[in-house]
Amino acid sequence: SEIITLCGLAFPYLLLSNIFFCIVWLFFKYQYILISLSLILINIHNIDRHYQLKATEKPPKCINCVKVMSYNVKLFDLYNPNKNEFGKGKDQIFNYLKKEKPDIACFQEYFYEQGSKLDFNTTDSILAILDLKNDEKFYYQYFPTHSKNEYYYGIAIFSKYRIIDAGPVTMKNSMNNNAIFADIRYKGDTIRIYNIHLASIHMEQSDYEAGKRFSQNIEDPEFNKNAKNILKKLNSAFLKRELQVKALYAHIDSCPHPIILCGDFNDTPASYSYNKLSKKLKDTFRESGKGRGYTYNGEAFPEYRIDYILHDKKYKAFGHTVSKEITVSDHYPIYSYISLQE
Repeated sequence: SEIITLCGLAFPYLLLSNIFFCIVWLFFKYQYILISLSLILINIHNIDRHYQLKATEKPPKCINCVKVMSYNVKLFDLYNPNKNEFGKGKDQIFNYLKKEKPDIACFQEYFYEQGSKLDFNTTDSILAILDLKNDEKFYYQYFPTHSKNEYYYGIAIFSKYRIIDAGPVTMKNSMNNNAIFADIRYKGDTIRIYNIHLASIHMEQSDYEAGKRFSQNIEDPEFNKNAKNILKKLNSAFLKRELQVKALYAHIDSCPHPIILCGDFNDTPASYSYNKLSKKLKDTFRESGKGRGYTYNGEAFPEYRIDYILHDKKYKAFGHTVSKEITVSDHYPIYSYISLQE
């Protein structure tokens, strides 16, 4: 399973290497081009999961287009070590939401303060920004973790359309990672929104520092030790996500309504998680995105697409966008317009 994990992470780079060698073999030993070309052709169905040449923009008139956003907000930058920056990250996220005004917004690593000690208001502020009534018919929050019944950590869905049912989805080995659903009413139809956050790798500061050293000096004497430690964490997270996804898929498979699924998979498009969850759904990036579409904004490790918006096959998506102008979190927000008309 470690080899599978690494192959999934390395897929974009293996693809580029084979394209490069195809060009090289043309000038030297053209017979060898068949090796690289065969490897590319075997994986041809995976390429558009990682890269899109041309975006499909939202048409001028799309009466049934709903703007759906997914964003891991990293607790709104609550734990920024720079005390002078306290609250600034939250304000940047709020300003971004004011500009984009999604109709449906799914947030992972969501923070809510019950009192006013920190003066770190999130839910009421977002409801006001999105012009939603302060009514639980328009948002659903789930907090599996809390501190002193004052500070709550979890996941949330906000919707312009009335929520008629909502709840958590039980996943194994969840810990701080979780999933929720909200059934909304749209022009007489019921549509289920899933918001999921799959198992993280749980990198520590020492791992990030090791990652930086690797990129600067691959002959670092600590390379093997640190690399094995990181690989162990990668494999552990991969196995946890596999169990979580199986539970999620069973819940999704029993759903009687069309589905829109948003979330932070913490996994690449070559992973088991993506393949399983996208089995019966369409990917907004593959439909309407452009470029690499990477969403991970980490400082020491490669950029990957690990955040997704998937939807029922009878719908169509336009204008998948990764908003790289906001860098508060280690994830970029993504959004897409989904036409809820068959």
